[in-house]
Amino acid sequence: MNNLAQVKQVLRITTITALASTALWAQSDLVDAQAAYNGYVGVGAGFGFTEGASGEPAGTSVVIAGRQKVGQLPVSVRGQVFIFSGTTAFVPTISYDLQVGSNSLVYLGGGVALTEGERPSPVGNRNAFVLQPGIDIGLGDSNTLIFINGVYAFNAYKGNNGNAFSLQGGVGLQF
Repeated sequence: MNNLAQVKQVLRITTITALASTALWAQSDLVDAQAAYNGYVGVGAGFGFTEGASGEPAGTSVVIAGRQKVGQLPVSVRGQVFIFSGTTAFVPTISYDLQVGSNSLVYLGGGVALTEGERPSPVGNRNAFVLQPGIDIGLGDSNTLIFINGVYAFNAYKGNNGNAFSLQGGVGLQF
């Protein structure tokens, strides 16, 4: 997949996230710029959509995710750990958050993918800068939420300098 196709893929995911956010906003009133919870820790799955120089697909990984809001600002520190056969990756980001409805946040983050191992993870096998659009959806009055996000890593593969794209989702507990 060439770089233009990957950029188009990220734009599609971002557009889908924005449309979902608009639908959530239309169903409820827009409230403060930050959700009521300070953060969460969750677990889920990550799915890679690109491949490394050897043609080896990035595949599926276990994802451990977390978020911590920064004071009263609409900013959060986020982190995801990808655990993939023989390779791990840690993706810390800082995001700008926009609350939609009473229980949901959409966000856009920037950060880095820090990888270890030769096999490609869903975010590549080389340290890289990343963009991360996503949405966190609280489930009613419980402390449970669903997180869905994408990670677009620039120049993420050893050998071919290709970009990586992954999509993650899972369930978290708010604190």
